[in-house]
Amino acid sequence: MTSPTPVFAPGRSTIAETPFKGFVTLLKLNVPNQGFPSIVMVASNSVVGLLYDATNDRVLLVNQQRPAMETEENPDGSITELVAGRFDVNLGPVALLIKEAKEEAGVTLTEDDVLEINDGVPMALSAGVLTERCYGVFAEISMDQVEEGDEGYGVEAEGEQISRVWQDADEFVNGVHDCWRVYAMAQFLARRRLEAKIAQLEADLASR
Repeated sequence: MTSPTPVFAPGRSTIAETPFKGFVTLLKLNVPNQGFPSIVMVASNSVVGLLYDATNDRVLLVNQQRPAMETEENPDGSITELVAGRFDVNLGPVALLIKEAKEEAGVTLTEDDVLEINDGVPMALSAGVLTERCYGVFAEISMDQVEEGDEGYGVEAEGEQISRVWQDADEFVNGVHDCWRVYAMAQFLARRRLEAKIAQLEADLASR
């Protein structure tokens, strides 16, 4: 299996400077035929997962505080998003999502539960400045896979304080979201539910 987090390697561009190197790396690139340098943020790839409770027709999201989301209107940076993780461990997309679902939401998944979307191809998040690509996965869950209690998830050593958020599927697919990846997965679920309804109608017609 190829690495889910390929190392950034300039092609036509050359690295002029590395202003910062840490959790992410900032690069100043010289780009041919461009009269100014480009700043690129190198970050590991990621995976997000939509957890769907089909029996109760609802989705499981997570809420936590993100410093980058702090504004005057949202001083604690609270945001509701998908279970997600970065490839800072040697795992593939499915295995990483299984790990994160347990840590962030108290949900036990197996590989058979998980469906990779977009044929398992990761997608760029902000191609003009960020190297990160994100894998999307979907999993149908049942309540016997879910731990009791909606509070107290996340890795304490990393300062995570995560709570579960259950949302009705109709509200999820038709509602307004403040995370682009949540919106994208809402459209995926909308299509999946529509395809299921069409299949059921076709089956009903065929049985007449």
